[in-house]
Amino acid sequence: MSTPNERTYIIRRLMPELARSFEEWAKEYKQERDLGKVGEFVSLYRKVRKLKTLVWDRDHARTPLRWREDERTIIKEVVAHGLLMLLDYDKETHEFDKWMDSDDEDEPFDGFTCRQSPAEARLLELDDEDDDLDDRAALARKDRQKEKAT
Repeated sequence: MSTPNERTYIIRRLMPELARSFEEWAKEYKQERDLGKVGEFVSLYRKVRKLKTLVWDRDHARTPLRWREDERTIIKEVVAHGLLMLLDYDKETHEFDKWMDSDDEDEPFDGFTCRQSPAEARLLELDDEDDDLDDRAALARKDRQKEKAT
């Protein structure tokens, strides 16, 4: 499991960055959206194969020069295609329809600064609790060290 600082970094740094990249790629993805989950799987698999070459095989020499993405961009695209597959799943199970019937879709979205979902609020609350526990543990260690010194 990730540490509280790592979770905070993911939520506050990586997710907004992914959202901005996702918006930039939206036009490109629109061309592939007609095939639903099958089309997303094909796109996802293409990215995973590239990532395997770079990460698993550790073969940067075999990386074709025509690849326009670096390793970090490929990872972000894997996540983005996974989200699009999840969207297709939610459309099939009508979760998307339920959300569209709610008032949430009218709220502006600008990189996670809109109203927090209950899950996000709870995650950030847990993160703060973990930080408090870390602070208390550090103070307790200092107190024990002082006691040993005297």
